Amino acid sequence: MIARIFRNISIGRKLMLIIMITSGVAILFVGGIFVVNDLLVLNRTMKQDLWIMGQILGANSAASLVFGDTKVANENLNVLRAQPHIMAAALYTKEGQILASYLRDKTIAIAFPRLPLTSGEIFNFRKDRLEIFQDIFLDDQKVGAIYIQKDTLEMVSRLKQYSLITLTILLSITAVIYVLAHKLQHVISDPIANLAETARVISAEKNYAIRASKYGDDELGRFVDVFNEMLEQIQIRNEELQKQILERTKAEQQVLSMNVTLEERVAERTAQLEVSNKELEAFSYSVAHDLRAPLRSIDGFAKILLDDYAPQLEKKAQHYLDLVRNNAQQMGQLIKDLLDLARIGRQPIVKKIINPAIIVHQCLQDLQEEQKRSNLKIEIGELPPCEADANLLRQVYVNLLSNALKFTQKKAEAHIEVGCLENSGLNIYFVRDNGTGFDMQYADKLFGVFQRLHRAEDYQGTGVGLAIVEHIVKRHGGKVWAESEVGKGATFYFTLT
Repeated sequence: MIARIFRNISIGRKLMLIIMITSGVAILFVGGIFVVNDLLVLNRTMKQDLWIMGQILGANSAASLVFGDTKVANENLNVLRAQPHIMAAALYTKEGQILASYLRDKTIAIAFPRLPLTSGEIFNFRKDRLEIFQDIFLDDQKVGAIYIQKDTLEMVSRLKQYSLITLTILLSITAVIYVLAHKLQHVISDPIANLAETARVISAEKNYAIRASKYGDDELGRFVDVFNEMLEQIQIRNEELQKQILERTKAEQQVLSMNVTLEERVAERTAQLEVSNKELEAFSYSVAHDLRAPLRSIDGFAKILLDDYAPQLEKKAQHYLDLVRNNAQQMGQLIKDLLDLARIGRQPIVKKIINPAIIVHQCLQDLQEEQKRSNLKIEIGELPPCEADANLLRQVYVNLLSNALKFTQKKAEAHIEVGCLENSGLNIYFVRDNGTGFDMQYADKLFGVFQRLHRAEDYQGTGVGLAIVEHIVKRHGGKVWAESEVGKGATFYFTLT
């Protein structure tokens, strides 16, 4: 609470408040001690007065108590009328009977207490009075007791008087302390205020050449020295930083100018490269297309020779014609694959939500010829829908399934699995087989054009199929990779986004 009050006021006011509060608490404490001490002294004085008064009245009333003289006893008590603060009094016989009594105000009925069983002086402080029981002796024999009751108006009056005096002194001292605190707080607050104003000006103007004024060699003076040294260091570093910024700006402008020139050159070279690529694609497509007709002719004429003139040809000649046909067909397939690869690069992608399972079944329908064996098991798992070009995705599955069928031909029990995995919300489709497999150290060559990891004598192929798969997957924004172990099969994974 106190910290919250002090938080947002000036340091000068904080110093004044601290001095005023500390001084006020000290004055109240000292004043309180004086008041309490006076009350204790007054208490002792009142007891002593009552005791003396009881001694005098007891000595004067001892004979009347012995002889039971009520008249004399009352006359002795009436002497108390000279004491305005005595409210009541009574004389008790040694049997405890009241022989005589005194009331200052007879209109008020007072019930006198019973005589205590114990002897000696007994003082009782009540809410508004002080009471005393005192034994009366005659020739060392107890003949009775006296009871006196005195009000506390004198004590209350004295307390009010002392409180007024204490308050007057407190206010006077507070006024003096306020004047002194107001004058003296400037000794501490002015250097701090000057330092704060200097910091504000430096922050607003960013002028680190300004220095704070020093008022003395005390702790604040040493703090000002350190502050000015810090400003000097900041000024030096700021000047160095400004110089570095200027040099960096010049360098950035030079780099920007070079970037503009480089971008223009890159754009020019890119345009030239695009033109060259288009011309190369058109040339490749034209050459590949023009080569297909002669190859079909070669294959056709070789087939005619084998069909019509086989009896007239030697076995060696027939073997050569078979080689001509196989190589012509292989070359035709290679040209077809190259045309497909070129077509995929030019063909726009039309994406839509499709069901891969339907496409896989269509591909297996087209590959029925390769599935004519009893030891083959094909398992199709759950394939979630995806957004892709249906024709291109069909090409991906045709090539992967063709490879799986091809490389499981020599297995006693062939197993091909088509499925999908989920990793962090991404669908990963795969085609797995238990075929020949390959060495993973050559995996980086797997998707290159004309790259083969097996001998052509063992497994036919053009070396373009996986390159087509990678090209299609990348055009969909995905990636393709493979995992394998020699003799234990291979798994090809791909994503589409």
